Amino acid sequence: MAAPRKLDMPFVKSIQPTHRNEEYPDTEVRGFRLYVSKAGSKSFGFRRNPFGYKAIGKVGEVSIGDARKIAAQWKTEFNAGRNPIEEMKRKQREMREEATQKIPTMAEAFEQYKAMILIMKSESHRKNMARSMEKHFLSSFGGREVGKVNRRELIAFREKHEGKRSAEMHQMKAYISAFYKWMAETSAYMDYIEGPPNIGTVKAVRNIRTDLAPFIPPFMIRICSGYGPVRTGL
Repeated sequence: MAAPRKLDMPFVKSIQPTHRNEEYPDTEVRGFRLYVSKAGSKSFGFRRNPFGYKAIGKVGEVSIGDARKIAAQWKTEFNAGRNPIEEMKRKQREMREEATQKIPTMAEAFEQYKAMILIMKSESHRKNMARSMEKHFLSSFGGREVGKVNRRELIAFREKHEGKRSAEMHQMKAYISAFYKWMAETSAYMDYIEGPPNIGTVKAVRNIRTDLAPFIPPFMIRICSGYGPVRTGL
């Protein structure tokens, strides 16, 4: 193991793989470290002996600042007599066991997604995705069993929200695709989900002032409205 030093991105980027897996400890948060495999992959993690090592996230997928915050939180929990590494493993085991007994709901799957995937993203990504998905998508489908929401319902959901919040619906489509892709690649849900759903293209609707509509000839309304919804690329 290399000598401890404060980890920063210039150092992280400069490290080259060796003939063995290497760990580079951080001096700012004890236990926080950079892990570099002999194949060249880099990730942030936390080690607390004798309890072992827990990955936080890959370099590039989680920022060094967010990874250090997670490590600091785990360190605080250890100092308080708790074992966050074992608690996370236990929670994952419980979720897997529960998933084998009944078909989980979309809300239950998203809770596991947050615990396993979203926690490794940036703070702004975590907040934006959780808020958008919970406020809109899960309020509509959270109580439904995984795999039981059909394409017609998803397209109707897109149509409803693109008219009110087109820009957010663009982002929400990406969130939904990422969530479904994770479910399709996770053993607890892969029997119910084949992959990201095809919910069509998000359209940006051009609106005209409704208070002036009585005074505008119908053909002008069609021209101003662009003959209806306009497709925009994602």
